[in-house]
Amino acid sequence: ELISRFSRNYVRPFIEESPVKSLFMSTGEVASVLQRTFPNKSKMIFSFALLSADRTRGIATDQCTYDEVQDLDGSFIPVIRETMSGSPWGGIEEYAGTPKSLENCLEGLWTSSSMAEWVGKCHRCGYYNVPALSHDLDAMIGP
Repeated sequence: ELISRFSRNYVRPFIEESPVKSLFMSTGEVASVLQRTFPNKSKMIFSFALLSADRTRGIATDQCTYDEVQDLDGSFIPVIRETMSGSPWGGIEEYAGTPKSLENCLEGLWTSSSMAEWVGKCHRCGYYNVPALSHDLDAMIGP
C-alpha cells in the first residue's frame, strides 16, 4: 500500500504536471504503479521488502532509495544492495524514515554512519541552524 501511494500521489503528479513533461513521457512508455519507463530507457521500479527481500532479487539498478527504513529488517539491506552490484557507479543508496525508537534499522544505520547533520544557513543574518532537538529545532518550527 505504501509503495502504491508513493507512486500515485508523488511520482505520477511530479511527472505528469512537470513543465518538461514531454521529456519524461512518450507513447509506449510504461506508467504503472510499480514501474515507470522513460524515453531515454531509464526506469523507476517500486518494490517492497516487508517480510522478505525476495521481491527485489533480479532487479538491476544503479540506485536504491529505502523509505520507512525504521520498519525494515536490517538483514534485508545486503540482499537489496546486490541489485546495484553491476552498476558502473558502484550504486547509490539513500535512506529515509521516521525514527520511532532507538531500537530499529534507521537508528542502526545512523549510529554506524558519520552521524552528520543537516545545517541551514540563514541568508539574512548568517546564523547556521541545526534542525535537532539539542540545537535549533524548536526555534525553527515554533511552539
